[in-house]
Amino acid sequence: MNSSQQFDAVVIGSGIGGLTCAALLAKHGLKTLVLEQHCQPGGFVTSWKRGPFRFDGIQAIGALRGDALLARIFSHVGVTKKVEFAEAEPFYRSFYPDVVVAWPCNLARFQQELVEKFPVERKNISRLFALIKQVQNELPCSYHSPGCLTRLAYPFRFPALFKLRNVSWMALLDRFFENERLKHALASVWPLLGVSAERASALYAMFGIITYLEGGTWFPKGGYQHLADSFAECLQDYGGILKLNSPVRRILIAGGRASGVELETGEQVSARHVISNADAKRTFLNLLPEGSLSSPFVRRVRNTEVSASGVEVRLGVRMALSEQMKCGVGIFCPDRDSVRTQFELAARNEIQTDPAKMTLWFGVPSLLDSSAAPPGCHIVVLGYMPAPYRYRDTWLKENRKQYEALKQSVADAMIRAGERFFPGLSSAIIAKDIATPLTYEHYTSASEGCWYDAACTPDQVGFGRQRIRTPIPSLYLTGAKTFPGHGIVGAASAGLFTADVILGGLLTKGRILLREELV
Repeated sequence: MNSSQQFDAVVIGSGIGGLTCAALLAKHGLKTLVLEQHCQPGGFVTSWKRGPFRFDGIQAIGALRGDALLARIFSHVGVTKKVEFAEAEPFYRSFYPDVVVAWPCNLARFQQELVEKFPVERKNISRLFALIKQVQNELPCSYHSPGCLTRLAYPFRFPALFKLRNVSWMALLDRFFENERLKHALASVWPLLGVSAERASALYAMFGIITYLEGGTWFPKGGYQHLADSFAECLQDYGGILKLNSPVRRILIAGGRASGVELETGEQVSARHVISNADAKRTFLNLLPEGSLSSPFVRRVRNTEVSASGVEVRLGVRMALSEQMKCGVGIFCPDRDSVRTQFELAARNEIQTDPAKMTLWFGVPSLLDSSAAPPGCHIVVLGYMPAPYRYRDTWLKENRKQYEALKQSVADAMIRAGERFFPGLSSAIIAKDIATPLTYEHYTSASEGCWYDAACTPDQVGFGRQRIRTPIPSLYLTGAKTFPGHGIVGAASAGLFTADVILGGLLTKGRILLREELV
């Protein structure tokens, strides 16, 4: 590739949102280039080796059953021909001292599970699930980039979506239930939302429940890097180009329009369309020339609340594990106040260090894909959230030994906490990998290492999310920062919607679902 080469589209970043958008544009005739700063594609959707163990960046994928949205996208891009998926059942397990709730990959069975655990709340559970089904029915008929007139019609055409637009998940649960045990069990999906249930969007929580329960919960055999590499292969099958180790220094502007990008090497690439899958703050505050955007828009970007980050400890262990630990994701809560305490500590740049009081989420991917670990061994992933970017300010000090010691102390506390549910865990460890917010920032350039870009609070979902079209003509956004949000389903959907805008509605006609005749 040389600087004189012209492209129809250049995509900054090869996360799943960027790869989906790029593959769709290339498939439909646009000469497309993807530029990735790292040595492999995928962003958070990645894998790496520690001895004989394969560690993965994320835990589970939803919406691959039948004609669910992600299944349609993967089919149209061609990924389903390259990747085999193992189904996880159940999607989630919530462990509290006085109750364990399984989340089966079926809304009706999950409703029954809750009724069996909380029979007094039968009628209220039925009411909540009726509302979830209404959201499920309205969502595919709605629009990813509605104009003003379409938005005015939302209260009449999509009453559930409109009614819930400013409601938090916990506030909604408070409307339906009095039983605190039930509310906390349903609120326990907060790690997948990036903020506490008190502040997470009810609509986004429902979107996640529908995604994983009705669309199934899945794990790519061979690991997540295999999935990302397969997306890259599909891009290249359609004539697109992926260039690794190619960080972008800035977006070029000519005549008031985005005209291409300049790499850190100084090389310039021209394109009719520039699509950023990079972090929203990095895109608008670092990659654009100063003065390109209005002051009110820049203030809005600066004031955007990013999602939480966390500390993850991935362990390769030689031990037998109970089938009860087989699920997409699970969470251990020592009591119903521990989550609130962890968010209060994070606000003070602190982390819970008492293992007996830690709430952790967990995954055991080797129970879903045995190729991740050698015979007789497993992989156990423990996650602590929220982990502040400025933990004791020591994360950021230029003292590598101090940082490593603090990182190890947090991991040790998490492992001791994990012993409550994985007896003998500490003595079974063969390989270990620790990731902090600084780790995620380094490998993905996400602001403060945030996991999900803009936090999914009620004012930052739906119409409150970044638009696909930016104030700069020919510059577009895709990925978690835009509608619908984060996760593989959210990012891939955003890639579809951005491609749809650029292709003039060819893929979805502005709606949520990929058109059936294209699948």
